[in-house]
Amino acid sequence: MNKQYDLETKIKACKDYEEGRESYDSLARKLSAAKSTIRRWCFRYKEHGEEAFKKPDHKQVYTKEFKHKVVEEYVSEESP
Repeated sequence: MNKQYDLETKIKACKDYEEGRESYDSLARKLSAAKSTIRRWCFRYKEHGEEAFKKPDHKQVYTKEFKHKVVEEYVSEESP
């Protein structure tokens, strides 16, 4: 089961890392998270800022044509 972290926790962890107050290892221990998770947060934060952790306000909408293409590709990969 994956533990969920709130926006503030992720941002604080990234800022603490960027400002040299914490390492990936120390943050991982403190938050009971994998070191790779902390590293991924920090890379995303560096690239996109706080927006990296905000969930979109809407669901992704796909066209009928796109859905059909995806299904066709899936079926063609499953065929012998």
